[in-house]
Amino acid sequence: MPPPSIIGWIAQQTQVKQLVLSHRMRRTMGNEEQMLSAVRQHYAGPIQFANDLDCFTP
Repeated sequence: MPPPSIIGWIAQQTQVKQLVLSHRMRRTMGNEEQMLSAVRQHYAGPIQFANDLDCFTP
């Protein structure tokens, strides 16, 4: 998994409308605010964290 700041950069460059972060590693569980802060360095759109069996619509 790339670092959160790179995820944000890619999301910004590709102009995604919504970013859903899934397959989180144990090291990121409980550190969602830090992860969001790093992603937000580059991406300002909506971000959600996915859990098993979650469904998202565009």
